[in-house]
This record gives sequence, C-alpha cells and structure tokens, in this order.
Amino acid sequence: MNDVHARQQGSHPAKSGSGGKERVCVIFAAGDYFGMPAKIPRDAYVIAADGGFDHCLSQHVHADIVMGDFDSITVDVPAGTESFHVPSEKDLTDTASAVALGWEKGYRVFHIYGSLGGRLDHSIANMQLVAGLANHGGIGFLYGDDVVVTAIRNGSLTFPAFTCPERTMLSVFSSSDASLGVYEKGLKYFLDNASLTNDHANAVSNEFVSGVPSQISVETGTLLVTYASQAEAPSWSTRVAQEATFDTISTQVTSALNTPGNKNAHLV
Repeated sequence: MNDVHARQQGSHPAKSGSGGKERVCVIFAAGDYFGMPAKIPRDAYVIAADGGFDHCLSQHVHADIVMGDFDSITVDVPAGTESFHVPSEKDLTDTASAVALGWEKGYRVFHIYGSLGGRLDHSIANMQLVAGLANHGGIGFLYGDDVVVTAIRNGSLTFPAFTCPERTMLSVFSSSDASLGVYEKGLKYFLDNASLTNDHANAVSNEFVSGVPSQISVETGTLLVTYASQAEAPSWSTRVAQEATFDTISTQVTSALNTPGNKNAHLV
C-alpha cells in the first residue's frame, strides 16, 4: 500500500446526489472477454459496437442495435436488426459512439464489456470514456480480467459488505489534474481528506476487508477506481448535474481528416 493512505478513520459526511435508479445500457465492444459472460439487467438497452456483435451472438444476447464502422465485425447483421453505420475516419471510437447513442436515448448507467485488454490504446480510451461519463453526471463500468474500472466525480461509490480473501484489491487514481477531499472508508487503509493528482499514483493497492462495507468519495474532482470483479457492485452518488448531451456521433468523415493527404486516414 502506498504512503498516502493512513490507518485512521476519517469523518467525511455522507452526500446525497443522483444515481441508483437510472436506466441501464449494456455495450458489447470488440475487445477481450476473458471467458466471462455478460450480465444483462432486465430491461437494459443492448448496443453491439462493431465486432462486439460477434460476442453478442456467442453469448446468445439480443442486440437492440448494432453500430460502428463495421471493420471488425465478422458476421452479417441479420435482416430486421437495427444498425447504425459511422465512417471509419472519425473522432470517436465505436465504443464511444455507442455510449453517445445510449446517452442520447436517455441512459445514464453503462456496463461495457470487451472494453479492456487487447489494444492498449483502446483500453486507455475506454478509461477516459468512463471518466467522461462521470464528468457528465453518469457512470460507466468496464469489465476486464478479474477487474472492473469505473469513475466518479464529486460523489461517492459505496460497496456492500461481501466475503473475500485477503488482497482483494481496489485502487484509486485521479483523472482530474487534482482530486481534492478524497476519502476511503471500510478498507484495509483509510484516506482522510487526501489530495490526489494525475501525475502521481499514490493510492494503489488498497484492499477490501471481508464482511465490511466500504466507500470511496471525492469532494472535488474525478477519480478512476479499479476493483476486483468479485466485489459486490457499488451504489453511486454524484453532485454533478446530468448534461443533456454526451458527445456528437460522426455520420460523415471528420473534417480534419477529409483532406487529399489524409484520404486513407483511419484513426479508430
């Protein structure tokens, strides 16, 4: 455990905010699944992002819509399945386009499978994506190999008590230049009104305590949180007002790429 953590209990008051009952969007991306089946909440809206449709089929999950530039999908989209085509020369990844579509349809909670592992650049892009969701008043969860990544801004994540072995990990990073008023409670190590920055990782490798509920909170700033997938799913609260739009989905080649010298550009 790194030196920013102290063993004494803090006294951070609980905050109220939005979160908890929002409609859920599940996104199948084209990355690694690590043999893990996706969990689809009842009434969730399912988006297959390009090659993620292959994984939908392999897991016998119905996709409400298939979207992307269709450069990684290996099967034909069946007749009658809604699809949304975006150009390959664009600013957003297919996964980010899927999030923007889900947000446009009113969803604020996103569970994104196939979003970690594989291409490192896409994994980093997806971590930025969940930070962006937190900055817009929503929340996203990325599922990797025995790890989940999420983000919270000006709010908290509260984990129910669960039974776990020693060294069941949780780590916290500042996505903002600085995150102020950071508290960690109910874990092996406590934080009490700490400040974290995005150029110094000093809140890595905390541990859940078996049978004890825990909470991560931040007064000002955006935190990236990684935690062991065997942990119970956290509830969340944020004081960030939900914005009406998340991002603009490209339906034409991005203007910066639409030049003679860049006709074959393919960023994402």
